[in-house]
Amino acid sequence: MLLQKEFKKSILLLFHNYFWILTISSVISVIGGNMWLFTFSMPIMLFFLAWKSKCSKKNLFDILMILIFISVVLSWFVNSYPYKNIMIFRYLITQGAFMAAYYIGRNMDMNVTYKVFHNALLPGLICAVLGLILYVYQPAWYLVNIDNPATLESFRLRSVFSSPYVLSYMSFFLLSYLFALDFKMLPAHYLDSVSLKVRISSYILLSSILLFCMMRAPIAGVLISLFIALLHTAFVRRKFRMLIYTVVSMAVLCVLVWNIMQRYMDMESIMFLLEKFEVATDSSGDFYEKRATLFVADDTLWGDGAGRHAIYAEQYNLDSIRDTCYQRLLQEVGYVGLVLNLFLFGCIIIKCLRYYKYLGFELSVMVFLLLSMIGADPLATPDKHCFFYWLIIGRVASFKLVKQSERDDIIRNKFNNMQNA
Repeated sequence: MLLQKEFKKSILLLFHNYFWILTISSVISVIGGNMWLFTFSMPIMLFFLAWKSKCSKKNLFDILMILIFISVVLSWFVNSYPYKNIMIFRYLITQGAFMAAYYIGRNMDMNVTYKVFHNALLPGLICAVLGLILYVYQPAWYLVNIDNPATLESFRLRSVFSSPYVLSYMSFFLLSYLFALDFKMLPAHYLDSVSLKVRISSYILLSSILLFCMMRAPIAGVLISLFIALLHTAFVRRKFRMLIYTVVSMAVLCVLVWNIMQRYMDMESIMFLLEKFEVATDSSGDFYEKRATLFVADDTLWGDGAGRHAIYAEQYNLDSIRDTCYQRLLQEVGYVGLVLNLFLFGCIIIKCLRYYKYLGFELSVMVFLLLSMIGADPLATPDKHCFFYWLIIGRVASFKLVKQSERDDIIRNKFNNMQNA
């Protein structure tokens, strides 16, 4: 019993330091190794914590999750295709493991689960500094893994990672988390603090990283998070002086970041980034039409097999759908699976709006999820930290208002709860 408890603490420690594991694995990969440390530890960690978390009383969200799992199994049962068993296994250790994070967020205290964001700040800042240095000086080993160095797409900032998505999407999560802390958008019983130096460094460095990664979705996501935080400050907390300070600070930050861009990015790269936003905001809707036609999904009720068109399908000479999550879901799990997923996300957003005083951070992430699903696949590709979405969905599913006396008890017993988690 004691050994099992210690093992759970060790797994929880790994979970809290997820971004450290990802960073170390990436560095090992750069110097000639591989990502096996991350590949094997993630599914074991997520499945184990989901299995060991105490089950709460079932609600609508739990039922929807069960129905989604049923739609996945049915998509396998009614279809036959090459490498089926391998594709099912790959699905289970990737998307299945990510979805298991729902039960971690659902059944564990947020003081335990949200520590994963707090612990990602330090490696995030280290990777940001390294990324800016590598972006400016671009040593030979940094460029060796680029498929086509002649394209501007290939010169997005990647830091020590193989993909620019890793740091850009993590920057979104960390900046949104800091907004939630600074603007008091989390429940009173959530106890966390970040030093002023770390907060200022994070705002400057991570904002710069977003621009150098040239990813429009994370940039738009941060702006959405900031907008929600400002609304919370103005209409919930009624701190109008803080609102003015924030607007002025953001204006100063924008000027600082723009100066950094002009100094370290050539005009061609800046125009490339601005062009991407111009395309995405085109009122004619051409961008969204092109995304929708990248892969024309079949009109099926159950789909042709969950995981069959994920990014790893390319390794087996199968078609992958990596640029639009909506299309992939429709193709893999059909109308039933797609509708169930969207209904779950919609219910989560409605609950966030209902309890907007306490779920502003979660609302920001869910809006970003629906937005990024248009041009990427945040639910299936590991470089976008997929399990974060399911962790937050589980957190919203478990949220309920507590009385002041209960809140005091939670605060008083916080550390005991963390030890027994």
